[in-house]
Amino acid sequence: MPFDELNALRQSLVYGQYTDDDGKRRYVDTYADLEDEFEDILIMSYILGSRAAGEMLGIEPPMDASTLDKVINKKVAGKTWRERLREQLDNGGTVEDIMRIAETESHRDTNEAIYEVAKGSGIQNLYKTWETMEDDRVREAHEEIQGQTVPFEDVFVTWDGHEARFPGDFDTAELNVNCRCFLSVSLAQAT
Repeated sequence: MPFDELNALRQSLVYGQYTDDDGKRRYVDTYADLEDEFEDILIMSYILGSRAAGEMLGIEPPMDASTLDKVINKKVAGKTWRERLREQLDNGGTVEDIMRIAETESHRDTNEAIYEVAKGSGIQNLYKTWETMEDDRVREAHEEIQGQTVPFEDVFVTWDGHEARFPGDFDTAELNVNCRCFLSVSLAQAT
């Protein structure tokens, strides 16, 4: 994920252009600027994920504008990141609420870019592995699938039946928000 850009966004939200001198938020007036910052972070996340997939597979990742657009504007639980951001801003969301959207979407975009590049690579017999940060913050459902390697076309399945093609792809927000897991892809099944 683009950590420097996410940290810069946090600073902007707390101390910068999205806060008046008296410390009050003024998001609504600057929504377009904030949306542009979000979009830049998501594009960067996609590029980083594409490069990571290229390194894992030993290929030059294609930069496909239509796939990038599909990934960064994907609806999750029926809403795009823009809709969730606007909802938070209109309802007085905190800096943490807004950062949670940025971090969750950035994380999903990075992993989905890895997935999409591998999928479009034309390489046969790919495998993918679910990796966690292996610390005490990993949620139980993700801990259960840590290190699980499956054929690329298969899905990862949690103990309670939720499925995902990659980290950040679950059908329920509870399994996606604040996730730090990452996808790795390989030419042969890990042993």
